[in-house]
Order: sequence, then structure tokens, then C-alpha cells
Amino acid sequence: WRDEMRGGQAVHFQHFDVLLKNHYFGDSHEIHLLSQLPPQYGESLRVSAEVKGNLFDPRDLEGRLYIEGIDLQASALIAGDLPLGLNLQTGEGDVRLWSFWRHSRPYQIVGYLQAQQINLSRAQGKVLHFDTLDGNFAWLSDEKRWRLAGYDINLFANRQRWPGGEFYLQQDAQGALAGLIKQLELPALMYFAPLVSADDSEYARWLALNPKGKLHDVGFFIDSASQHYALSGRFDDVGIESYQSVPRVLHLSGSISATDRYGQLELAGNNAVLDAQDWFRNPLDIRRLQGTLHWWLADEGRQVFSDGLAIDSADFTTVSELNLW
Repeated sequence: WRDEMRGGQAVHFQHFDVLLKNHYFGDSHEIHLLSQLPPQYGESLRVSAEVKGNLFDPRDLEGRLYIEGIDLQASALIAGDLPLGLNLQTGEGDVRLWSFWRHSRPYQIVGYLQAQQINLSRAQGKVLHFDTLDGNFAWLSDEKRWRLAGYDINLFANRQRWPGGEFYLQQDAQGALAGLIKQLELPALMYFAPLVSADDSEYARWLALNPKGKLHDVGFFIDSASQHYALSGRFDDVGIESYQSVPRVLHLSGSISATDRYGQLELAGNNAVLDAQDWFRNPLDIRRLQGTLHWWLADEGRQVFSDGLAIDSADFTTVSELNLW
């Protein structure tokens, strides 16, 4: 077997069982393959397929394909770059894939992956190590758009465990990207940052901010030119460290709804901390922070408004109205 699409090296199978069934009236074929793999490739491989079309003309086949691999070795089986410019250097694990094909190309794939000792990088960037990763995924594509979903994703890396990840992504024919993230740990997002950011200085700023907390039900949309966007979601116990002119903030909770023209931030937190040395001599311990901030782009510039921002701390208690531009 050889991955000609990515220029991979040939993988040789020495011991395998094959069952081939031809269904004359249905113009279909069944192929089943069981093989013990050479140690450098893994433990075993199973392939089952139901194919319609001419096997001697593989340009227009359709059907279903199931692949199950046990203890597969990524470094021996995968060569070249993965989608998004990623490179999988090491890793081993089990995989189960169900796929549906049309015109000799897959248009739907669902599966389960369990892997460990994964080293993943982007181009010549930083190599990220994942101790264990398991989860379910589904991918669907047609001529106009693609969709990708991941759920029940559990990750252990950098001495931290992040369970129960879930996300949904979609890109349309015009290149606009939309998605929903059901739950995301901000430390996990920071750990993944080198895979999506090619700028080392940008990652260094993320590292200095050291974001904490969780995001829930975050929906977003970005057009193909990255000029228009929309975002909404909830955040819980969010915090960042001080960096340059950015103050240290801890234990913020609430929700956000924003576009490139307008935004709304609802705050509903207890025991928050604000450490802004340029503004206050000592950190502020805020027992209660509640209210809504609105902002929008006006002809005069950006305007911020609030008609009832309540702050209750050991130093002062206030209900404020803001109108800034």
C-alpha cells in the first residue's frame, strides 16, 4: 500500500487474509482484508469495503469503507504534511473509521481515535507533545462546503487533563468559517496556540497572559476576507496575568455577544480581583461585579455605554453609569 497523494513510501504486508465477493446483479463488490502488521507499522489492520463500479477503472467508484487499526505507528505510516500544514512526527494508537465514497473520493468520514505519545508541529514551529488523546469525530464535504465535528474529546498534556471537549466547524463555498465550541479550557487553547499561530511573538504574548477559566457554548462566524465577524458565548472563572499595560484580572464570569460593529458584555461574578498598578495602589478584591457594558462603532469612533454597572468591594460600593467615546 502506498499513499500516492502525499508521496508516502510503500507499506508491505507479508501475512494477510483476503475475501472478495462479486455481486453480479447489484454490480457491487465486497472486499475484506485482515493482516498482522510488521512491528514497525503496528499490530493489526482490518479493511472492509463495499464498492460499486468497475474495479479496473478506479476513477468513478462509490461505496463504503471501514478501517480498523490496532497500535498503529504514525512515524512509519504517515509521511508528509497533514491538512493545515501540520506534521505528525510520532504517535501510536488505535483507530476506527467509517467512510462513504463518491467518484473515488470520500465525502463523509466518522470515527474514533485513541492515541498516545503524540508529537505534532506546524512547519518548522514548536513541537507539541500530547501524552494521551481520545475522542470521536465526523467530517462531511461536498463541492460547496465542508463540516467537521469532534465530541467526547479527552486530552492529557503538559501535566493537565482536559476532558469532554466538543466542537463543530463549517466552511461554505465563499470561504466563510462558522463554528460552535461547547466547552473549552483556556489553558488548553493556549497550549494549542503554536499550531494555529505562525508568529512566535504572538504566542509569547499568549504565554505571558497565561489565560485561565472555561468557555461555554461559544459560537462564531468569520467571513472569507476576515473583515466581518460575529461571536457569542459564556465564560466562567476567567482570568489573565498582567502583561505590559494589561492589568491582572481573576475570577470573571458572564457572557459576551459581539460583531465587528457592536458588542455586549454581561458581567456576573463574585470574588473577582483587579490588579492594575497604573490605576490603583493595591489590588482590588471585588465581592460582587454585575452589569452590562455595550459598545459600538459610531461616526465619532468607538462608544462604550452602561446604565447600571454594580461594583461591591472592601474599598467602595458603587452603581455607575458610563458613556464614553
